[in-house]
Amino acid sequence: MTAGENIRKLALRRTIKAYTYRIGGIANFILIFVLIIGFRSSSAIALALPCFFLGVVWLDQSQKFFRLAAYAEQGAIAEEEVSLLLSSLTDRGWKAEYNVKIPRWGDADIFLISPKNNAFVIDVKSHKGTVVFENKKLARRYEKQSYPFEKDFLKAVKGQAIALKKAKKKTFITPLLCFSQANLNIQNKSKRVNGVFITTSKTLISTLEWLEREN
Repeated sequence: MTAGENIRKLALRRTIKAYTYRIGGIANFILIFVLIIGFRSSSAIALALPCFFLGVVWLDQSQKFFRLAAYAEQGAIAEEEVSLLLSSLTDRGWKAEYNVKIPRWGDADIFLISPKNNAFVIDVKSHKGTVVFENKKLARRYEKQSYPFEKDFLKAVKGQAIALKKAKKKTFITPLLCFSQANLNIQNKSKRVNGVFITTSKTLISTLEWLEREN
């Protein structure tokens, strides 16, 4: 499976849902017009009211799924960009697998094996802003305000590493989080937080090469 393939499928499913809700919402408003203009009765107006509220809800759901589809598309682009970066390693004997299915933990974006047989799992994130580690959690900082991420990325990628270690019969798998668009402001010099190495697209290759040398 290629990089970004799964998440592009997700984006397509979300887009289909978005258009389905939009068509349903528009159909409800057309029905309201027909009921009020065509029949002009109190019973028609009474029927038009629930159609109105249903139409509003469906159009709101349509916008929601269009936003989710856009996020998924952004994630797919990030995975594809990182896979291009990794080509400099795969040309030198590293082996990469993409979208590896893991029970409970979803798909691992990238599973990587080095020439020295060191194993890595990389979770790619396309969030923007500045990534910080505050109150024992990763967060995004915009100007002076920090906002927690919607999920515990550290726990997730560590869970993927543990599950893959068993599935791939490895003694250890190093987990990494790679932010494709964000900056990092993490005080730890090694950028290792709770056993997970945090990188950006710019530092991913050098981090992997350093880990390969050290192990």
